[in-house]
Amino acid sequence: MALIKDSVIVSCESDGTRFLDWSSSRMDTEVTAIVEEEGKELRDVKQTLEDTSRIAFHGLPRDRRYQYRLTDSYGNEVLQSERRLSFDKSKNFRDCGGYPTKQRSEVKWGSIFRSGQLSKLDNQDIKVIESLNLDLIFDFRREDEQEMEPSRLPKNNMPRVVRLPINPGSSIAFYEQLDNLVEEGADAVSKFMIEINRDFVKSHSHAFSKMFEEILSVKDARFLFHCSAGKDRTGFAAALILHFLGVSMDVIEYDYMLSKRYFQVIEEVKNLQRKYGIEHLSQRALYPMLDVRHEYIRAAIERATEEFGNLDEYLAIALGLTATDKSEFRRRYCLS
Repeated sequence: MALIKDSVIVSCESDGTRFLDWSSSRMDTEVTAIVEEEGKELRDVKQTLEDTSRIAFHGLPRDRRYQYRLTDSYGNEVLQSERRLSFDKSKNFRDCGGYPTKQRSEVKWGSIFRSGQLSKLDNQDIKVIESLNLDLIFDFRREDEQEMEPSRLPKNNMPRVVRLPINPGSSIAFYEQLDNLVEEGADAVSKFMIEINRDFVKSHSHAFSKMFEEILSVKDARFLFHCSAGKDRTGFAAALILHFLGVSMDVIEYDYMLSKRYFQVIEEVKNLQRKYGIEHLSQRALYPMLDVRHEYIRAAIERATEEFGNLDEYLAIALGLTATDKSEFRRRYCLS
């Protein structure tokens, strides 16, 4: 197959422009694409070929969601939905749908979402939130993060917010630890991030258990989970959810690493310095804290394996999830 199905990704910009990116197994592959809404092609939508593996669609409303049918010059066809949604003030807002499962199914689009903080959403962003018809939002930010930057959410069609604060590191104030670590250099900060991800497994299993409990308590819940950056606390939650649905670890890591595409680390380091008044700390040393690295999510998975034998046993023993819960989760969130 020339057009590689799993490489196709659709990202929606804040002005409504949709970018379609893909990879092909042959250099001479030509790809065409159309936009569909509820199975019908939208005609007269302006599109431009940005390069040999990217098409842009222009003029589409931000608060509507579409599907994109790509066809290559060998007759292969891929139908894809929008992975990153059109938020201006939450850059890492994504749909977890579309991933293949080991049961030869696929995670449904439009039910499971992940993101970074929601405190700076503009009015148009709020309209997009409203359009998702969410039942639940899980907030993994620390209490001080939640107080400093409260989420801005719609007054209409308001989802229920479940606060599940995850405070990484020891009982010492987080940024007091960070101040000491930065003095030691970037390697120390990187090791600290690895330990934070390992710590999710045992010290914060109650938060992830409560997340699953709340989801299962609402009939066919549509839900969003987030932290501040939407990469580590959110990333481990996504890994647990996708694994429970039967998604392979390779795909789970792919989903985790997408944050590197949408989360601009250099700019976020500057924002972090301003936010917490830590301009005196080296940007280079802070970089690993906001970076997205395979070794971070792998550290959490490896810790679960060390402590419980495998991720299935972690979900069963530490989170209390049953075979019935798994069947129900897959009924709701995988294509039949």
